[in-house]
Amino acid sequence: MSVVTIVPSHTGLAEIGALLRRLQRNYVATLGTVEVIVVVVMALTTHGSFLRTSSLRTSFVDMAVNLGPAVGLTMVILTGGIDVSVASVVAVDASLVGLAFEHGVPFVLVLLLGLLGGALAGAMNALLIVGGKIPPIVATLATSSIWLAVSFWVLGGNWITAIPSSLSTITSISGLGPLPWSLMFVLAVTASAAYFMRQRPLGRVIYAVGNNQEAAKTSGLPVGRAKVMVYVTIGLLTGMATLLLVGQSPVVSPETGSNIFLPILAAVVVGGTSITGGRGSILGSLLGVVLVELVNDAVILYHVNPFWDDVVLGVIIVVAVVIGLGSRYTAAIGEGKL
Repeated sequence: MSVVTIVPSHTGLAEIGALLRRLQRNYVATLGTVEVIVVVVMALTTHGSFLRTSSLRTSFVDMAVNLGPAVGLTMVILTGGIDVSVASVVAVDASLVGLAFEHGVPFVLVLLLGLLGGALAGAMNALLIVGGKIPPIVATLATSSIWLAVSFWVLGGNWITAIPSSLSTITSISGLGPLPWSLMFVLAVTASAAYFMRQRPLGRVIYAVGNNQEAAKTSGLPVGRAKVMVYVTIGLLTGMATLLLVGQSPVVSPETGSNIFLPILAAVVVGGTSITGGRGSILGSLLGVVLVELVNDAVILYHVNPFWDDVVLGVIIVVAVVIGLGSRYTAAIGEGKL
């Protein structure tokens, strides 16, 4: 009796790779469809609580806080980097904003201070990564510890409550129906970022760096400039999120922003951004932010122990990363690269 060994042909592998690439192109549409189904189910099973104006407004404000840093983190990861200092940047920036309000600094100047503080923190990361050639994970872990220590030193363990009500009005209360102005502004920023990434030369350089940094350097592309831009951008957008978060509270404490990074990272990876760089989209991360907020809303509306919120987000991150790495490996096989 003979044994027949079936070996997958190169053609079959190529077909698998082609199918996988088609699925990747349709990923954003699939994710959006899933979210629509989830919204319908939640609307039908929460007895109107989910669609209540106050609930929607709270969800939209939360999305506005997370969306800016998620856009910035998407750009960073697309270059093959990472920034784990987001929460600490929020903490130190909120401390500066709170002190400025407490000492009577004019409102507009405080807003500028919040944005500038985030941008400077991002520039510090860029200096270490691009100038010092330090791996992004090491550099941002180091600055994370530094900024967290600085925020504790600035606040001295105290809380600041001298936040003007006008900030809360702008960020959380006023708007168009249930849509707060803060979310509409952040959506405009997100649309601008999406246009930049797809239509501007430096945006395409960011993708090139993430796909093959050495090839990008050899081709004469401005790799260093692209990296500096993405780290300053995530810092600036984190500063914007800080202002929204302080307005939402409105209290500044040493714990401000401590839980912000996990939902942002989950949103980016579930939105289809490859953790190894070079693949992903701003639109995907926007849908990722929506999905993370839906998970948070479900935990609240279905009276689930809040402990499970972080568990679900952790599972989402692991599953999304594994699927992303697996799809890249299979696509490489299909293209004959492995």
